[in-house]
Formats: sequence, C-alpha cells, structure tokens
Amino acid sequence: MASSVPSHDTPPAAESSALGLFVEPLIVISLLTAGVVFNRRRTGPASRGGSPVPTPSSPATAPTSRVRGRLFRNFTPRDTSKYADNWISRTLFRFPFLLEVLYWALTYWIYQIARAVSAVLFIDEGTVDTARRHAIQLLEFERTLGIQSENKIQAFVMSHTWAITSLNRIYSFIHIPATIFFLAYFYNSQRFSVYAPVRRTMALANLLAFVVFTLWPCMPPRLLPASYGFIDTVHAGGMGSVWTTNKFCNQFAAMPSLHFGYSLIVGVSLFWYAPKAQRRMSLHALFLLYPATILTAIISTANHYILDAVAGFFVAAFAMYANEVLLTCLMIENVVFNALHIHKPPPTGRPEASSPYTPLAKDLEDDVLPRFRQDAA
Repeated sequence: MASSVPSHDTPPAAESSALGLFVEPLIVISLLTAGVVFNRRRTGPASRGGSPVPTPSSPATAPTSRVRGRLFRNFTPRDTSKYADNWISRTLFRFPFLLEVLYWALTYWIYQIARAVSAVLFIDEGTVDTARRHAIQLLEFERTLGIQSENKIQAFVMSHTWAITSLNRIYSFIHIPATIFFLAYFYNSQRFSVYAPVRRTMALANLLAFVVFTLWPCMPPRLLPASYGFIDTVHAGGMGSVWTTNKFCNQFAAMPSLHFGYSLIVGVSLFWYAPKAQRRMSLHALFLLYPATILTAIISTANHYILDAVAGFFVAAFAMYANEVLLTCLMIENVVFNALHIHKPPPTGRPEASSPYTPLAKDLEDDVLPRFRQDAA
C-alpha cells in the first residue's frame, strides 16, 4: 500500500522521439487517405447492391416544407442540389468518405484545441495540486470499494517483459490508428443508418469527456509521487507517442478514460454488427478482446485508474443513448454547405446506406439534404 504522506515532486512528461514526430502523423494520414480511396464510389453501370449508380444531376426543386421534429422547429432548409455539378460537389460525390475525414479532423482538432486552451489557461500550480488531490481521493475511494488493484496489476505485468513492452506500444500507438481503421471499415461494411449513430457516439463521448476533465482534473497514476508505487512504463521505455507528449497535451485528463471508452464503442459495434458467417462460428466474440486489451494496457502502464475505465464505460453508454442530439448539427451543415455552394453526396457502403436512421433523421435527410438523382440506366 502506498504511503499516506506523499511527496509533491511530480515527474515531468516525457517527449516523443524525433522519428515519431514524423512517422505517427504519417501513419494517420495514410490511413485516412486509404479510407477515402477504399470508400470511393465505384464507376460502372451498377452499384454493389445492383441499383444504378447515382450521379449529380440538374438542380432539384427546392424543398418547401420545414424540417419536422422537436430539435428542428422553425428551421427552413436550404436547397443545395443546384450546386451538385460543381467540382467540389462532384469530388465529394466520388469520394464521400472525405466528409467523414473532415468531420473526424474537425472533431479531433476542436477537442485538442480545447485541451490545449485548458492546459495553457487553466492549469497552474493550483490545478496541479487539485489534480493530485482528486487522484488520491480516487485511490482512497477504490480502496473503500475494495477494487484498488492498479499496483498489483502493474507489478504482475511488469514481471513479464514481453507483456509490458506490448502494452506500452498498444497504449501509445494503437488508439488513434485503430479508431480511424474502424471508421473506414465500418462505413464501408454497414448501412449508413448503423454507421452514423456510432460516429455520433464517438463525437459526443469526446465532448462529455472534455467537460468532465476540465471541471474535475485528475492526475494519472504515473504522475503521482513515487511513494505511491506507480511507474511510467511508457515513457521510461521510450515509447511516448506524439499524441500524448506534445506541450499542449493536458496531462491531468485521466478521468474518464477515452482510450477505454472508444475501444468499447469499437469492440461492441463490431461484435453487435458482425457478419452472419462470423456469428455462426462465434468469431465475433473476438472483437470484445479489443476493449479488454485496452483496459489492461491503461491500467498496466499507470495511465488510468480502474474508476477511470468505469467512467469511460458510462460516458460511452450515455453518448450512445443521447447521440441523436448531434443531429442538430445537420442544420449548421446545411447552412454552411449552402454558403459554400456544396451539395452533400449520398454515402457509399451497403446498398441500403441511404436509409434513414430514425423518423427524425428521415425528415432531415428528405428536406435538408436532397439527394443526387439516379441515372435511369
């Protein structure tokens, strides 16, 4: 058990290698580019589902009805179909996953900028003390619940060099690339009515997590005084990631764990919507190993507490329940696209990809986002 009188010397955050500063962003850019190419709209007489391939057409009649639904009262949509033939609309039509890349980048950078602002403007010596106090309170609460096992878990894993080395790499280098790979694959393999709520869930989880760690900063175990017995295995082993070691990174965002929250969304989505062939052989259960592995990694590397993962679970669950609130962003999208003279293309993916997710979404898609017409072929 850790000493009850901690030292106030907090180790500084390590830095990523010079090679990592170049290679890691290159990997992410390569994955995004591959996703755009992989999900491009194929040319030919028919789509994958056998229906004619939709192409940009002459401007459609502007919608006259207002958007229906509680969240969209008194909003009259702009008709953007008249811009379907410009080069931007045609490019997005051919590579519709570009929109997903833009939205993912927008979400990521808003999140990172918000973290940077909070790190620069709100983190001072008082915040460090507060984050340390919250971390100690968390450990004490875990002891009260009888679940404070982080030290034992780390000690066990560190007794196996191959295990801690693997988990260090998984923690630093898998989180963002795996999420991008999942989004590209899921977009292609599922109906858009399935993909869109999952994407919205991730975005809302980001927002909820930012609110929590801004209002309640919490120091990760690796930054606690040495008397608490935690070791920063990732940076001690020279495996720091450019995404977690830049100077604008908020080091006191342990609660909740988005590493685990994201992995749970990915693993459960793949499990729930696995192809029938995988279900027949129960192979879809292997997808649940991903969140289990990430959970092991975040605890073993002293980056999160057990209760951080519990909070990550509830953030992910609530985000899935409430993700439709982000449908309000479609109004903003429609206004922006109209101002930029861009017409939103239909998604690719499975043939029924353009099916609505809910009656509310159907109203929005029909009235706000008139689709490209299909060739009679």
